Amino acid sequence: MDTTAPPGTPAPLPSPRSGRRFLPGWLGRLLASRLLLLAVLAAVLLWPGLTRLPPLDRDESRIAQATAQMLESGDFVDIRFQDASYYPQPAGIYWLQAAAVAVLSAPPQRDIWANRVPGALAAVAAVLLTGHIATQLYSPAAGFVAGLLLALSMLLGAEARVATIDAPLLAVILVAQTALLETWRRRDLPPTQEAAWFSPGVFWLANGVGLMLKGPVILLVTFGTLLGLALADRQWRWMHSLRPRLGIVVMLAVALPWLIEIAKLSGGAFFAEALGHNLLDKIVHGQQGHGFPPGTYLLLFVLTFWPGSLFAARTLPWAWSTRRTPATRFLLAWIVPSWIVFELVATKLPHYVLPTYPAIAALMAGGLCTPGGWTRPNQVGRMLSRLYDSLWLWVGLAFAAAGP
Repeated sequence: MDTTAPPGTPAPLPSPRSGRRFLPGWLGRLLASRLLLLAVLAAVLLWPGLTRLPPLDRDESRIAQATAQMLESGDFVDIRFQDASYYPQPAGIYWLQAAAVAVLSAPPQRDIWANRVPGALAAVAAVLLTGHIATQLYSPAAGFVAGLLLALSMLLGAEARVATIDAPLLAVILVAQTALLETWRRRDLPPTQEAAWFSPGVFWLANGVGLMLKGPVILLVTFGTLLGLALADRQWRWMHSLRPRLGIVVMLAVALPWLIEIAKLSGGAFFAEALGHNLLDKIVHGQQGHGFPPGTYLLLFVLTFWPGSLFAARTLPWAWSTRRTPATRFLLAWIVPSWIVFELVATKLPHYVLPTYPAIAALMAGGLCTPGGWTRPNQVGRMLSRLYDSLWLWVGLAFAAAGP
């Protein structure tokens, strides 16, 4: 019997090894494989201009000011902007930037680059974690390509250079997704004692840190992936291996102490502003002139993921043909639920869909690095591909002209 897989079909996921696997294996691969080169390339691509660019974003200036006031007052619970309370999100980003400013600068100096350091480091970490995930799903070559595609993307390049929440949040989401992938891959294997606790613990701890950065946004991605996997696999019993009861306690233990304190100090004002105005109102109404219809992110993708967006059109047929394979199934379960929700939210800003970009990069890398992954399209496909390629080229020329 011929057992050769058809062209374009990725090999099944390698079975996870027993024993020490998640953290030591990741560090070993970083030192001995392409990931070290990927870290250097990510720093070269994402860090230039970090110290020379002035504040570029209104939120960047406000977070930096609130961080300086936090350091000057010594109050790390209440968040103040000038003379008023400032509660658009929890305190996690202010703590990160306060630590960076305390080590690298001082509040009176107002050196914005010091506030940007956590985001810049998080962007490199996101590139490495994307490479690690794609390596686990496809191959080391796919891991390198996936990380490089993310590092080259215009959206991550912009977020790595501003002192806002999105790059740190992306890194934390990727830590959670890496732990989730490790747990999911072991769903049919007898659990080892270490695997039974370490990966689930990392997953819930990362979700707790994400809550402290931008509230429930991280849950949209991680729980959305769980929902997508449950629907794709048509079974959910493996999720018991995530230890949800104990895990939720761990997650809440990260966020609840500060939430209780801020509730006492603000008298409920934090929840009214952060959840009511900043989150729920954005879902229903297009705030600050950023209301756009569903499909906006899809139209912007060729720009925000440029230059990697060149490969998107040709990856789609391959992704569809391999949708039942474990690797593609995991990535689609990550992308599709989150993307749908982001498209349905009334307020649309380009960085909202950033948490899906590592999965998209990994999916593209899988198509690029799988033998026979790209098949010759039919006449209609060739015509559509040429139109898309032309659009991609014009976007690139616009970038080249607009930069100077």
